[in-house]
Amino acid sequence: MLRRLLAGWSAAIAAVTLAACSGGGGTTTATSEGARVYADSGCGSCHAFGPAGSAGTAGPSLDDSQMTPAQAAAVIRRGAAGMPAYADGLSATQIEALARFVTGR
Repeated sequence: MLRRLLAGWSAAIAAVTLAACSGGGGTTTATSEGARVYADSGCGSCHAFGPAGSAGTAGPSLDDSQMTPAQAAAVIRRGAAGMPAYADGLSATQIEALARFVTGR
């Protein structure tokens, strides 16, 4: 029991340390916001995307996407090829964070 508790604490401390040392200004915050929107919106139920740990198969994999953040934001806003539009369900800030997250930029 104590060993599991210590392992959990060690993992939590490592995660906080890595997040604090990741650099890139607001990139970590933007990435975490994009990851949160991705999870909360259920994107992973349709899309495979390694950084999010999702393996959906209904939509295209986002792992090899060549879209720019602007292109991804447009698709998220308007929808495309079976993907619903999210302009009414997500704020502009959420859409931008999600677009940056799925494009890795």
